Amino acid sequence: MFKGPDKDIEFIYTAPSSAVCGVSLDIGGKKEYLIAGKAEGNGKMHVTLCDFIVPWDTLSTTQKKSLNHRYQMGCECKVSRHCLLQVGGLLGFDPWLSWRSR
Repeated sequence: MFKGPDKDIEFIYTAPSSAVCGVSLDIGGKKEYLIAGKAEGNGKMHVTLCDFIVPWDTLSTTQKKSLNHRYQMGCECKVSRHCLLQVGGLLGFDPWLSWRSR
């Protein structure tokens, strides 16, 4: 765990289908993921389609090195995600998909 409660995550909860923002993860024990979700501190974590979830093996070597080494060096940096979407004549830009005109 890179950031969160000291207790290990034992259970990850999600909605039953993607129609209600649930996610599907390979639970066979062979696949590792980088997951940003809501950790409760009691061994439980909740994730939705809106959370950042990627298979660990899809990260670049630089990303893995940064997470495994640099992030733990006491850096107080924050990770942010930005979206740039264009729908019709509207251009949206921010993590919460607020819209503004072009």
